[in-house]
Amino acid sequence: MPRNDVVLSVFVASPSDTEEERSRIALAISEINDTWSRSAGIRLELVKWETHAYPALGEDAQDVINHQIGDDYDVFVGVMWQRFGSPTQRFSSGTEEEFHRAKARHDSDPRSVRVMFYFKDAPVAPSKIDLEQMAKVQAFRRTLGAAGSLHWSFEDSDHFEKLVRIHLQRVVQEWQRPIVEVPTPASPRELGPIDDENDDRGVLDYIIEFMDRFNEAAETMRETNELMETSGGRLQSMGNNLGVLTRASNPSDYKRARAKIAAIASELLSFERDFKAKSDRTLENFEAGVDAVIKFVEMQPTVSENDRLAVLQLVQVMDDVQQSIRDYHVKLSETEAIATIWPPVTRELNTARKRIQRTMGDVIVRYNNSELLIQELKQALFDLLRRGSTASPDTEMQSDAQARPV
Repeated sequence: MPRNDVVLSVFVASPSDTEEERSRIALAISEINDTWSRSAGIRLELVKWETHAYPALGEDAQDVINHQIGDDYDVFVGVMWQRFGSPTQRFSSGTEEEFHRAKARHDSDPRSVRVMFYFKDAPVAPSKIDLEQMAKVQAFRRTLGAAGSLHWSFEDSDHFEKLVRIHLQRVVQEWQRPIVEVPTPASPRELGPIDDENDDRGVLDYIIEFMDRFNEAAETMRETNELMETSGGRLQSMGNNLGVLTRASNPSDYKRARAKIAAIASELLSFERDFKAKSDRTLENFEAGVDAVIKFVEMQPTVSENDRLAVLQLVQVMDDVQQSIRDYHVKLSETEAIATIWPPVTRELNTARKRIQRTMGDVIVRYNNSELLIQELKQALFDLLRRGSTASPDTEMQSDAQARPV
């Protein structure tokens, strides 16, 4: 049926090495629009120079983009990794210039634009490192903190997509208003066929999915903790034995020592495989549970009094999960530290040690990412609770958005 939606424009500014993140923003916006356009009467429109600019003349390319896109957007999303970008006649890069234009608007009227900036902390291939560009990125990052800008870090594209999706959901919640609909008679011909391939789950389905996934994650985390408990002493003992084996007094002792060290290395690799398999299952369940809560938030423009208890229970479970992750992180760090005491006596042992350190380092990063996402989701749920079932529109914020017929 005909209706008017509030359209919020999301402008993306980033150098050329963040193409994947730009595509992930488009995916996040598409997912949000699938739910919020119908349920809350709000739609996000992605604005970027690739789709909203065209060939023209100006002082430079950035000047053309500035004039054609202008400042008529509601959300600014900036992303940087290793490149700062090419200089303009006014700033050290186009992205920097776009940020300062958005910041000037925000400084003049904080309600006019939301400014969000993200930095990618993923490793860079040595052949692609540009020290001058990376130094400029770090210097700019420091200026954001000094200027009172809260920015976020992410490790990979999946983590980024979840973060920006949660943050854009919270922006949508701030702009939320009742849907304006014009009732019209519906005819059977207007009803398309049911698409069984699409995800048509409801709010209760996502709550159950979240609970099931987090319960499974808690169980596999317990199993992994038991593995580290039983193996920790063994790993420590093996490290001590290595010191004895390396003090052999004749060639035949060296050979016997090397054979024993090879057995130790094999046992270490077996531990690494078991640890990785259990950790992967745990983190997959955590990530699936996070996805379920993201979808739950998308489907809940407001929370009725009847649903408040369910949301509070979700928050409590997430509190418990966060504490479990923090406690588990301590055990992970202790086990990872044991590997650093092993002397580099054979290639097999060096390989096993490096694999354990790399695997545990990766797992620690993924757990940290999961905890950060859970914290952000808790804030999104608190936003829902604050608005309640009778949340009135924020007229000051809505006055800055355009109501466009769709």
